[in-house]
Amino acid sequence: MRRTKLLWRWRSNPLRRPSDILEARIILMAVVLLLAGGLTAGIATGRAAGDALREQRQGRIATTAVLVDDAPDRSADTAYRTGDDKVSVTVRWQDRNGSARVGTTRVEPDRPAGTKITVWVDEHGRLTARPPGPVTSVIEAALVGTVAAIGWSSLVLCVVYGMRLRLEHRRAQQWEREWAAIDPRWGPKRS
Repeated sequence: MRRTKLLWRWRSNPLRRPSDILEARIILMAVVLLLAGGLTAGIATGRAAGDALREQRQGRIATTAVLVDDAPDRSADTAYRTGDDKVSVTVRWQDRNGSARVGTTRVEPDRPAGTKITVWVDEHGRLTARPPGPVTSVIEAALVGTVAAIGWSSLVLCVVYGMRLRLEHRRAQQWEREWAAIDPRWGPKRS
């Protein structure tokens, strides 16, 4: 019985309207677009995000830097507090060409000048954030792919919902026209 309910639009039926057939085809197309399109969008976007994160990891290099100044204690750096326990300090490092570079990075408080720390630089020798690790990259790529698949599915569902509303509106207008044509015959008889 349940299968009969699900497939009623596909059966031959004298009460089946052309709009019922159109609606059934729209729903079938929506299912195909949800499954194939959502999967494709999720995989393609996840792979692209994974490739971008992999390139980011390969383009950043860990190098040793030396603190130029003493790192202040945490209470002295209240103006630029970011929620972590680190403070901003000037560091010096050498780029690939051996040139001395100077920049600002965040380190633990109360470190004396001359302390060696590890910093990350890009291919141009500029300070940059630490790249995400392989596990973090996989998780981020999977999340981006999932969001893309959900976005695609939401778009398809919104379009299908709009089309079904339009069909329902057309059916209501047809019903009103047909009722207006039949109603005078059922009304009171005039002499």
